[in-house]
Amino acid sequence: MRKYFLFAVLSLCMFSAVQAQKISVVVNYILSNGTPDGKSIFYDGKTKLVWDDFQGKPDNSVDFSALTSSGSGFNLEMHGGSGGSTMVVNVFCSYSKPDSWVKPDKKIPYLLVHEQHHFDLTYIYCQKFIERLRAADITEKNYQKVIGNLYTDTQKELDQEQYKYDSETQHSIIKAKQEEWNKKIDDELAELGK
Repeated sequence: MRKYFLFAVLSLCMFSAVQAQKISVVVNYILSNGTPDGKSIFYDGKTKLVWDDFQGKPDNSVDFSALTSSGSGFNLEMHGGSGGSTMVVNVFCSYSKPDSWVKPDKKIPYLLVHEQHHFDLTYIYCQKFIERLRAADITEKNYQKVIGNLYTDTQKELDQEQYKYDSETQHSIIKAKQEEWNKKIDDELAELGK
């Protein structure tokens, strides 16, 4: 009788461990990080930047005329139940008004398009992160590492793309290159439905 009881307890423990491994992942794109402060714009595909959104102090020690401070982030929610665990990953893309700036004599529509495309690129890579999350094999044991690595890798790619964009266009000065990038970014947004 004792052996049978021990086997039943071990089986129950093993069943619980298997149950704990079951995880379904839901990935959402959200239009807020939950802290409305009026200092951020969350990418919705409709709202375009205007010069009044560039509220930071210009850096006169650099050659370029404006800076767009945008980024993406995420938060996690874990819900457990008898059917296993569900992880909800909420991903957002935002623009920081106080960290973005423009030199006063450079507020022209042409440059604003260049800056808008920096924000657009951030959104495009945010969507790549979402695609990668949805395709990843995420478990309760590996979720921190997997999600962290996917986020870090996507951010590195975004940084490289932002650098390439500014490098090839010389911060919008080379008009032919800027037109190429405008088309490339607009085409990528069109594929995403934005």
